[in-house]
Amino acid sequence: MSDGGCSEESEDFVDAVDDVQTTQITINIADLEKEPYPLHRAVFENQPCKVLAELLSSITERNKYIKIADIVSQKDVHGNTPLHLAVMLGHHDLINFLLQQNSPIKTKNIQGWTPLDEAISYGDRKIIKSILLLGRKQARQSLGNRSPKLMETLRKIKDFQMELRWEFHSWIPLLKRFLPSDVCGIAKRGCSFRLDTTLLDFNDRRWRRGNLTFLFLGDNVGKNSSTSNTTDRHSLVIMDNELKVYQYIRYNEEMDIDEDVDMLMSTDLVYLQPNTKAISFSRAQSGWFFNRYNKTEKVGQFDADFYNINGFTIETKKRREHLSEEDIYANKAIYETLKKSLEQQKNQRKSSQKSLEGSSSSFDDIVHVDQLSKSNNTQQSLTKNGSNNQMNGDAFHEIESDVQHTIGEGGEETDDEENLIEAAMVSAMSGQEDQLPIKPRRSLPPPPRPEVTWEQYINSTKGMPPCLGRQWDLKVRTKNLKATVAMSQEFPLSIESLLNILEVFATFKHFKKLKEFINLNLPPGFPVKIDIPMIATILARVTFLNFNYNDKLDANLFQIPADYTEDPNRFPDL
Repeated sequence: MSDGGCSEESEDFVDAVDDVQTTQITINIADLEKEPYPLHRAVFENQPCKVLAELLSSITERNKYIKIADIVSQKDVHGNTPLHLAVMLGHHDLINFLLQQNSPIKTKNIQGWTPLDEAISYGDRKIIKSILLLGRKQARQSLGNRSPKLMETLRKIKDFQMELRWEFHSWIPLLKRFLPSDVCGIAKRGCSFRLDTTLLDFNDRRWRRGNLTFLFLGDNVGKNSSTSNTTDRHSLVIMDNELKVYQYIRYNEEMDIDEDVDMLMSTDLVYLQPNTKAISFSRAQSGWFFNRYNKTEKVGQFDADFYNINGFTIETKKRREHLSEEDIYANKAIYETLKKSLEQQKNQRKSSQKSLEGSSSSFDDIVHVDQLSKSNNTQQSLTKNGSNNQMNGDAFHEIESDVQHTIGEGGEETDDEENLIEAAMVSAMSGQEDQLPIKPRRSLPPPPRPEVTWEQYINSTKGMPPCLGRQWDLKVRTKNLKATVAMSQEFPLSIESLLNILEVFATFKHFKKLKEFINLNLPPGFPVKIDIPMIATILARVTFLNFNYNDKLDANLFQIPADYTEDPNRFPDL
């Protein structure tokens, strides 16, 4: 734990917000400890950093089983951590102090928001940047903590190789045209693991393409570690096979991330929550009306039972109180520009659709033609030519969506318009990062100080506290989705083993979403094909293909080629 005083770095946080800080009234430590949430109250009342340090020391000394990490991670009745409260209230010194204690930044409160979300709403660049930097440090620590479990999993599994197909789909025609697809090559040899992909990452606003290889070099675990609590220096590497360069994944928290801050400050806060409590599974049916039977078909080389996912709803919350009218107008302008561009290609699209109508209208056929039309000629070393054609029983129904719309009043956007604007934003940034320049953002004026006492806050209805920061501009949408999962009893890999392996790639959002969905209480078997929500307007269809045990995999596949050179800045986010 840091010393009792505030860090000198906290002075950087102090700016024009002094007039909105609450008056500091030092409270007795013993009185604080009587509270169910002592650190929360101290933060709420803006106690000095010295008081917080003494409080943490006192609690941990009285109970040796309680660690500082437990205290700073504790949630109050509304799901807020102390860092949540410090950010909402703009208590800059305390924010810095809590970050020094490694407070979790990804913890969501009952309403679904993280401390980073609240920092974006508050609008102070330095706070946002400090939280992002800690997030990179925590990501590196998390990877290091996962390594032993992954090593144990890899030792228990025989060497294998397989393919993983990603198909991204939207019910919005504008967006559907621009969505990527990918066939990943996956291989395991000993304690090493390899992933070949053309899709590095997929997040709320953009994706990045390339001919890329991700390596987990298990034999290097335990070597060249700078600290005991971080990932081993040479165990995780990503290679750009076109430029023939590689970079060790380090999550450098010292690098400049101003552009990331600009991006966050210029876009909506979006929280997408699949409602899994009401999900149920029923066997999909095939055949004619009077001769219906349970659908069982091959997916790749495995027989699979098809299930409908019932009661599948997605709630999307969107906040934009930190955006100006100019920001909102700019987003609309992007949509209008892209719409005009697409109109020029209308005849070409109609021609492609007519050619499809003559053969098949299945989703998979359409996706396959889209892949060919994108002219992605990059060959992956672990995937086979024509692997997209090695599929049987793929006639999934088109993913459907029933949207509960909110009618716009007073010139506000309807849900359809918002979806189209979001589609335009994603489309404009589909692998073309220079198409949508991000303007530098200045810190926002702090919101007025809330006239709320600690008692009023903590005694308010659970999950419905009074607003402590900037007044929300919130919209909520609910979508009812019709999706399918295919479960196979023949797939050689267990779900538990897959989940452990996916932990390595949890930093990439699309793999993290896959892990979260597979972790649900699925029907018996292994999910060889599954539909998962990515963002409000996009679903991913994931298919496991061509699994084979192989004890003769070339060792060179799990080494950095001799003609590759290290470029520590090739992937600045990693």
